[in-house]
Amino acid sequence: MSLPGQYPVDPLTAPAVGSGGTSGDVTVPSLVGVADPTRLARNASHSLATARLGIASSLYMALRAKNAAVADHSLRVALICSAWSSAATLPEEQRDLLEIAALLHDIGKIGVPDSILTKRLALLPHETSILEQHHLIGRQILAGCCGDNKPLMDIASNVGAWYDGSHPLFHLSGDEIPFGARLIAIVDAFDAATNDLRAGACMTRDEAISTLRKAAGSRFDPLLVEFFVRIQNTNMIRLDKEIASRWLNNLGGKTSYVAWKPGEIKPLVVESHETLFHRKLLDNMHDGVIFIDAKGIILQWNRSAERLTGLSAGPTVGKTFVPSLINLRDDQGAVIHDSNCPVLKAIAMRVQSLSRMYIRGRGGGPIAVNLHVCPIIDSDSETWGATVVLADASSEIHLEERVQSLHEKATRDPLTRVSNRAEFDRVLALTVQNHLEGGRPCSLIICDIDRFKSINDTFGHQAGDEALVSFAAILAKSCRQGDLVARYGGEEFVMVCGDCDAKGAVELAEKVRAELSQTPLSELKGRCITASFGVAELQNSDNPEAILRRADHALLHAKESGRNRVIYQDGRGGKSPQRQTASTSFNWWPWNTKKTNSPNSEERYLTTNVPIDVVAEKLRGFVDDHKATVIEVNPQRLVVRISSRETIQQRRYNDRPVPFLMELTFYEDAPDDPARRATVVRVVASPVRGRDRRWDPVTATRQLLNTLRSYLMAQDFQPQFNNDGTPQLTSIEDALRAFLN
Repeated sequence: MSLPGQYPVDPLTAPAVGSGGTSGDVTVPSLVGVADPTRLARNASHSLATARLGIASSLYMALRAKNAAVADHSLRVALICSAWSSAATLPEEQRDLLEIAALLHDIGKIGVPDSILTKRLALLPHETSILEQHHLIGRQILAGCCGDNKPLMDIASNVGAWYDGSHPLFHLSGDEIPFGARLIAIVDAFDAATNDLRAGACMTRDEAISTLRKAAGSRFDPLLVEFFVRIQNTNMIRLDKEIASRWLNNLGGKTSYVAWKPGEIKPLVVESHETLFHRKLLDNMHDGVIFIDAKGIILQWNRSAERLTGLSAGPTVGKTFVPSLINLRDDQGAVIHDSNCPVLKAIAMRVQSLSRMYIRGRGGGPIAVNLHVCPIIDSDSETWGATVVLADASSEIHLEERVQSLHEKATRDPLTRVSNRAEFDRVLALTVQNHLEGGRPCSLIICDIDRFKSINDTFGHQAGDEALVSFAAILAKSCRQGDLVARYGGEEFVMVCGDCDAKGAVELAEKVRAELSQTPLSELKGRCITASFGVAELQNSDNPEAILRRADHALLHAKESGRNRVIYQDGRGGKSPQRQTASTSFNWWPWNTKKTNSPNSEERYLTTNVPIDVVAEKLRGFVDDHKATVIEVNPQRLVVRISSRETIQQRRYNDRPVPFLMELTFYEDAPDDPARRATVVRVVASPVRGRDRRWDPVTATRQLLNTLRSYLMAQDFQPQFNNDGTPQLTSIEDALRAFLN
């Protein structure tokens, strides 16, 4: 009877060819018997172990002292394997090797806790994991006495490997598993099933054979399972005396196996409950984890590192970590040379590092990762190495790009790609606040393309758009780092210049004006365009609306003065271009200034704690900034006429102006009490024309009063008058006359 199969001639890889077979076939005698291993193990276990192990019999006796049932099981497996090898006519040397490996395949159970080995109930998952570690422990033990005999160690330590390679603790599969280990695995399972060491619920021989067949192809070599089953179905008597004689013929110190030599004894590492959790955590982490010793040697390479890099742990562990191993690049895509390894630098400097890098992915393309290096330093300040975490940042980069895209859409003008009006309002408010708190200079520039309507009319709106894009590009190129360029509306642009005084802002505006006027634009057939500029510097009492208003007035002055120029206007009214001359004559005025009961008039009391000379100075700036005409001035009253063209609502210069009349009466509250002394201003404002289809008179009047309140740094106030009902007048006449002069 022959068992078909294509095995190599090496007996460790396949059973030897019998005398009646052909190459590749296993010849089985017609009458094959397996000795009664239970009886032999019970009657002569010490003698048999001594005969086969010689000087290493102490290993078997240590296992027997640990757990006699496990030792008896190992001996039964060895005897069955001996019968099997006899049936397969293995050479004597290979038969010895198989018998010794079978006898010691469970030697690692010396390191398994008794509570697990002797437990009568089913093992818990973590207990099963600890029990499975006995293969690793056994290899460590055998390394101390037969370290040079690699075939023996390979067989004994791979008995637990599964034929399909699915066992998590073993990397071999199929024919990669040594033949002896595949054979012992079948016998080990058969004996464990028919001689249950823990629960006592043993299977019958037929039930055990059925179980082996079900696991054939997954846990066991299917060809060897079939061979084993055929042996079990033959005569099982003849080999009893032969096996006993073979094992006992060397008693008296004459052993047939002399491969026992001292080997290198390595530290025995038994995986505890905690390390089991750590290993499972590492294997199932989404991030790649690499352990590196102080010399840069890779100690651990988890499954996510395999997934990210495409490099398996087997050939990678034990190598020196260098950037070229994973094609490491910086965040700009530049190659990092091995001599500049960031991991080794972190270990040498003993500091953590976190940086965005790129590595070669499983498909060969670059993958963005966050590289986190954490040096491992013990309590004695000795560096042991580092933990390297590779976190896939591909989705993070995609999210950052989407956020950046949304931010640009929310803050950028879609045509010119400079900031939009909303972003300008936000930045201007922050800049004004920060510079006022820090006492630093800040300036604002408003510019407007001259005669832009004629560009659209002559060359078309597309050419006008191109002109806007070119103008914005020149502004963005000319501004300083940290400055903001924004499209305010239409053909108007603004520049917020932090830490810049009026002189610097004027020079910057002049530079842009000169470059623009000398830059031919292809969309305009080589012609140049010009622009007018208004500049204002932040004053101590300013708010964003005030500095914007002054810069806008300066822009209007620049256009009135002939365009293509830069005009600066301060916040005090002095040295203002085209400053109007105040007049005390109002005989021509068609409206009675003392009449305050107009249906659209607005009356308000304002109070401020600043000195009266400061109030007069602020009024000077208000009148100049709004190009107001003084109608009347006396110790009690100031009457001015203001055009809507100079208010913040009047954005277009060619809109028809709407005039306002504003009457201010001044009082001094509590002049004898320094703690409560204040200047009170009664303000009455009314539009000259009560009705205008383009204006809401009440809203416009209130807006004008709010602007005045900002200039005076005042608050709305209901004054308290003297007991006689008449307010006590303040001596403001000199201040008002100085204002007129």
